[in-house]
Amino acid sequence: MSKLEKRIKRRKAILNFCLRYLKPNNRVIIALSQNLDELLVRYQQILLRAHIKKNTNSRLWSSQIA
Repeated sequence: MSKLEKRIKRRKAILNFCLRYLKPNNRVIIALSQNLDELLVRYQQILLRAHIKKNTNSRLWSSQIA
């Protein structure tokens, strides 16, 4: 598990815990939610790059064989 995945899990747990006691429009909740969104965007970008790299390489490899 990468550092980013650990940070996402930690922020998600903190956010869920805080939502039990605070209203969703509380400043702390909003800040945590925005921070979690930024981490998720970064993680999705990493996954997309890995997916593109994998599929580009496999397409190039299969076209060289044929």
